[in-house]
Amino acid sequence: MAEISVNVYSKEMAGYLSPNNAFYTKARKIVEAANAATFDIPQLSTPSSVYKGQPDMLPAKIKIATDDKKTGTMHQFWADPILITNESEVVTNYAKRQQHQMQQAAQIETAVANWAAYQWCPTTAGLIVATTGTARATSVTGLTGNRKAATKADMLNVAKVLRQSNIFGLPGKMYGLVTEDVYADLLALAEFVDYDKLGVTSKLELGILGRIAGMEIMSRNASGNHIGFWMNASNAKVTAVGTAATDRPVSIFWHESYVCYGDAPAQANITANAPGYVGGTLIEGWKRAGFDIIRSDEKGTVALVEVA
Repeated sequence: MAEISVNVYSKEMAGYLSPNNAFYTKARKIVEAANAATFDIPQLSTPSSVYKGQPDMLPAKIKIATDDKKTGTMHQFWADPILITNESEVVTNYAKRQQHQMQQAAQIETAVANWAAYQWCPTTAGLIVATTGTARATSVTGLTGNRKAATKADMLNVAKVLRQSNIFGLPGKMYGLVTEDVYADLLALAEFVDYDKLGVTSKLELGILGRIAGMEIMSRNASGNHIGFWMNASNAKVTAVGTAATDRPVSIFWHESYVCYGDAPAQANITANAPGYVGGTLIEGWKRAGFDIIRSDEKGTVALVEVA
C-alpha cells in the first residue's frame, strides 16, 4: 500500500510557512534558537564616548561594559490533526495532498503571525501614538462606534518616535504592519507611495504595499479585521473585546535591528492505521517559533492606536 512520506509532507508543508512576504521575517533572526526552548538577547550598554584627535594620556581611560541579557521564549504552534480515510488516494492525488498541507500550514501561520505582532507591540507610554484624524467606522469585529483615522501628521509622528528610539544608530529599514482601516487611510494621502499603483512588483512580492515617511508599509487582516490583537483604553494588549466602544485597533512599526525572531523547521507526524480511527491515517503538523523586542525598554518599536 502506498504511504505518505513524513519527510516529503513536512518539507512541502514548510514551503507554506514563514514565506518571504511574512512581516516577521523583517527582523534579526536568532539562529541559535532553532533547537532551544529559549534564546538569549544581548542588551547593549550605553554607547561609549568617541573622541577626536590623539588621547591626552595613555593608556586611554577604559569603560567597563555592563551588558545584560533578555530571554526570549520559543513556543510550539500546532494545527488540528487531520484524519485521512483513504491514504492511497491522497498519495496518488497531489492536489488533495496539497490541500491538506495548505490547510495545516494556514492554521499554523496565522497563529505564528498573531503572536509575532503581539510580541513586537510596545506598551511603553512614550512609544504609543494615537490617531488624530476624522472619525470613521472601524472594521474590527466586535468593536462599536467610530475611530479617528490616521493622518499625515500621525505618520510623521510615528516615524519621528521610531527614529529617535534608534539610540545606537544601527543600520536597517523601518517597517509598519497596519490594519486594513489604516491602510485605507494611507491610500488617501498624497504622500503615500503606493507600490501597487506604481507596479513595483519587487516590493509587492515581499508583502510591502507602499512607503511613507521612510517606513515600508505592510498590512495584515487576521480573523476579525485586526493585525492579531488590539489594545484597550489603558493601552494593554488584548485579544478579546473588553469595552467595544473604547478598545483600540493597533498598527505596529519597528526598526529591523530592534526586533528579533527564532524559527525552527516545520515538523510532521503521520500515523498509518491509527488505533481507534478505523484504519485511518492521522496527520499532525507543528513548528516552533519565538518573537521579542530586543531591548527591555522597547526602543525601536512604536504602536499607532486608533482612538475613539
